[in-house]
Amino acid sequence: MDKIEDHANDIIANNPVVEKLVLDRAEADMQFGFELYQGGPPKHSQIRIIKIGDHDVQACGGTHHDNTGEVSELRIIRSSQVQDGVERLQIVAGETARSTREFRNAS
Repeated sequence: MDKIEDHANDIIANNPVVEKLVLDRAEADMQFGFELYQGGPPKHSQIRIIKIGDHDVQACGGTHHDNTGEVSELRIIRSSQVQDGVERLQIVAGETARSTREFRNAS
């Protein structure tokens, strides 16, 4: 988990722009393929796409920052197995992440 956390924090520190696009589903499929649908395919004809630099692209309707630097840092606080080979990570960011790091370092 430490390697994942370090990699994510390196991306945050590099501060790539978070692009928010709305595309027709066919265009999104053609441009990005099925990697968009890790959470399952959306049911709408238009899809909101979140692209974080060259690191990730997903179909997502959630709230997102405009760049990763706004997050400041993140910490993984828990992981759970969703299915074989797939784990869900629970993370904290910003001031909570700093507090978590300080607590871990003091332990």
